[in-house]
Amino acid sequence: MLDLMRSLDGTALGHAMLASRWLFALMEVVHFVGLALLTAGIAAFDLRVLGVAPRLPLANVHRFVVLSLAGFVLTAISGVLFFVADPVRYGTNPLFMAKMALIALAGINALGFEKLWSRQLRHLAPGAALPRAARLFCAGSLLLWTAVIITGRLLPQFSRTF
Repeated sequence: MLDLMRSLDGTALGHAMLASRWLFALMEVVHFVGLALLTAGIAAFDLRVLGVAPRLPLANVHRFVVLSLAGFVLTAISGVLFFVADPVRYGTNPLFMAKMALIALAGINALGFEKLWSRQLRHLAPGAALPRAARLFCAGSLLLWTAVIITGRLLPQFSRTF
C-alpha cells in the first residue's frame, strides 16, 4: 500500500495541487460546499425520521437525498485531489484512515436504510413514524457523519506522518 502511495506522490496532478495556492483553495471551497450539501440533506431526512417536523411527509423529505448525493460527489472529487497532493502523509495518518472507515460505514448504513425502509416511505401518511429500527439507522447516520466531520477537521492539526 505504501508503494502505491509513493507512486502517486509527485504526479502532475498532485504537484499542481501543491504548487497552486488558488487550486488548493478552490478545492477547499468545493469540499466545504459539498460537505454542506451532503450534511444538510442527510440531517433534514434523518431528523425527520427521528420525529422532528412530523407533519412533513417523509417521502417529500426523502427527496433531499439527491442533494446529499451531489454533495458527496463534490467532497469525493475534492478529497481525492487533496489525497493525490500528499498521498503518503494522508495515507499513513490514522485519522485519515479512521475518516475513510467512517465514510464507508455511513455508506453501508445509508444503503441498508434504503434497502430496508425506502419503499415504506411512499406509503406513510404525514405524521406517521417509521419503526424503531429505521430510526436507529438514522441516529447512526447522524453520529457517523458527525464523526466524519470531526475527523476531517482534525486532519490538518494532526497531519504529520505517523
